[in-house]
Amino acid sequence: MSASANRIYHKTGPQVFGLFEFRFPTGYSQVTEKEEMYLIYLTLIGENFEMQLSDDGKSMQWKGLNRAIKNIQLVKK
Repeated sequence: MSASANRIYHKTGPQVFGLFEFRFPTGYSQVTEKEEMYLIYLTLIGENFEMQLSDDGKSMQWKGLNRAIKNIQLVKK
C-alpha cells in the first residue's frame, strides 16, 4: 500500500493505492491451488486498487485500476 501524494498535499483523490498478492512457503501452495486460481481468475489477486474510506468510517470503496473488477464496496453494519 502507498498513500496518494495528491491526497497528502492537496486533499484530493484517493487515500491509498494497494496491490494484492500473496506468497506461501515452498510446497504449501499446493494445498490451496484451486482457491488460488479462483482468486486469480476473478482478478482479485494481482490487481491494483484505489481505496477510499468514507468520512464516517462505515464504508470503504476499492476501485480496480487494471482489469475486470471495477468496484468493491465494503460496508460496516
